[in-house]
Amino acid sequence: MNRRYIKPTFFWGISLIAAVVFLFIFGKLPMFPKKWTLFAFLALVAVHGVTAFFSLTTSPKKIGIKVVNIVLAAALVFFSVILPVFTERVSDVITANTVTTDNTIKMNLYVMNEDYLNEHPEVKANYPEIRESLSDFKNHSFITTLSIDNRYQTEALTMLRGTMEKEDIGLIDKKTLAEAGEALYSGEGQVLMMTDIYASMLLDMEEFEDFDQVTRVLYTIRLPEVVNQIKISDATLTEEPFTVFIGGNDQEGDLMLTGRTDVDMLVTVNPKTHQVVINSLPRDSYVPNPAGGYAPDKLTHLGMSGLSNTLTELSNLFHVKVENYILINFTTFMKIIDGLGGIDIDNPYAFTYTWDENYVYDEGRIHLDGQAALYYVRERYNLIDGDFGRNMHQQIVMKGILEKAISPAVITRFNSMLEALKGTFLTNLSEDSIYGLCQKQLDEGIQWNIVNYRALGLVDMAVCASAPGQELSIVLPYRSHIQYMAQVIDDVISGKTVVQEDMGDGYGILVDPIHIPTTPEPTETAEPT
Repeated sequence: MNRRYIKPTFFWGISLIAAVVFLFIFGKLPMFPKKWTLFAFLALVAVHGVTAFFSLTTSPKKIGIKVVNIVLAAALVFFSVILPVFTERVSDVITANTVTTDNTIKMNLYVMNEDYLNEHPEVKANYPEIRESLSDFKNHSFITTLSIDNRYQTEALTMLRGTMEKEDIGLIDKKTLAEAGEALYSGEGQVLMMTDIYASMLLDMEEFEDFDQVTRVLYTIRLPEVVNQIKISDATLTEEPFTVFIGGNDQEGDLMLTGRTDVDMLVTVNPKTHQVVINSLPRDSYVPNPAGGYAPDKLTHLGMSGLSNTLTELSNLFHVKVENYILINFTTFMKIIDGLGGIDIDNPYAFTYTWDENYVYDEGRIHLDGQAALYYVRERYNLIDGDFGRNMHQQIVMKGILEKAISPAVITRFNSMLEALKGTFLTNLSEDSIYGLCQKQLDEGIQWNIVNYRALGLVDMAVCASAPGQELSIVLPYRSHIQYMAQVIDDVISGKTVVQEDMGDGYGILVDPIHIPTTPEPTETAEPT
């Protein structure tokens, strides 16, 4: 009996069609360099030339070449499907992080929790018997700080009067955050009206470091915020030098364009010369606040008037246009590091993290997963130079992330990295500009030269524009260090090759600290005899 066999050329034709479809799809993908499409074309021409020869010369009874053609076609179909899926996921990540989905200010109404009230019966006596809802406090006192946060608290009070259906809300207005906190702790007032941003400032004060443990949020008023929409950047990232502000904080929850920035870095990149400089400032740096009429303030507090306010001052400070930003929540950035499979860093000295558990960091080359990296950038009390050392650690980790992100090893972690990145940062860098930089990196296999500097300064106490009436801990950054860092930025932008150097001892300050004048105690004078 004669059997009819399907010829190998039939399966070869299927693999050829799959190759044409794959090349069409691959050429449309935005992250790969165009010459990669040419390389893929040449490779497939060579492979199909060989399989064509064997398909034409092999007996139809032989199955070997048929299997080869089937496997080749299946592989091409698989990659034709999976690559666009991954590309769409990348686009989703970028899009999700370039849109502020919850652009509101949260005005919280804080009350003391039950444990605190039970321990302080004299305070509890001033509270209503039932304390479950806002209406239970209808006839009690609300503590405000209108001189500090007039705009948002005034808006919140208007909404609160409507919600409570009461015009004459009892208010106790305080001039400073410390006075407001004390009024709540003592029971002078029962409800403290304050944004979560200002509440985090209370936590920085020694007398209120347990604020989040002894209070609870009774009610939250959401106020629309429209002043912080920052346009999507038109930077190409591949042709001209650019500077990106990287900000981060320790707060949990949604990322917002209004809030403190406890990590303040400027990353300047020259894509043509492959030079990168990372500059860091202490979060408590005493600098002019544009939103406060350029009165001096902590750098971290500038973001309370919107991220654009921070970018304006950094542009003034370093004489460079800072329009691009990446905002990271440093309580979730560990997911990024875990997505990368961890990072390797050079730790300059051994220390132990002891905030909520003991974690030992050895001197030398060490590997950090996300949790270890988070502890590494948060510790300051057990470091040789405190907050300045924490700035250095943040730079070290940032450099480790950059080095891992551009290494070939990241390819094997691509899927987990996408999962880690979604929702963990905000940026105004466009999808096209990020894809363009990816193309350049893959095309040229760039070895980036990365240098980093951090400003040091003098620790002092002074009045800040965002917290009038009280002295806060500040850092007076050395003017010489700021000038040095500005010069390195200019060198990178102008195309010069930069090398890591010592900035030397610092001198000079940016602005004179404003101290609260003290009234001398009256002295008794002897009666004339």
